[in-house]
Amino acid sequence: MNVYKEYITKNFKTAEFACPCCDAVKMDIDFVKTLQLLRDEYGSPMRINSGFRCEKHNKKVGGSDSSSHLWGMASDISVTDSILRYRMIQCAQKIGIERIGIRRDFIHFDTDYKKKTPVIWTY
Repeated sequence: MNVYKEYITKNFKTAEFACPCCDAVKMDIDFVKTLQLLRDEYGSPMRINSGFRCEKHNKKVGGSDSSSHLWGMASDISVTDSILRYRMIQCAQKIGIERIGIRRDFIHFDTDYKKKTPVIWTY
């Protein structure tokens, strides 16, 4: 993937997935395509809170040593209320996303094939 390309997909810019401490963008393109499918199904813009994380940043934010963010196979998407949260999760399940983490202010989605599915957890 060309990290200098402005858009990865029709709605997501490369910069949205950049690690905050080093600007690295090592996203799995299949995951980003799945996220685009989610965006299409959801029908509204989605704000990425966290995309790719280098090991240093992952430790800083308390991410697990096996975080899917380290491999570019996860993103945390901002949600502002329970109605939007429900709708986004419904759309994710409809398109086949089977790994979902729920927190009050974001939803984690990943497609890490090395991990157990289907699963939904809370933070």
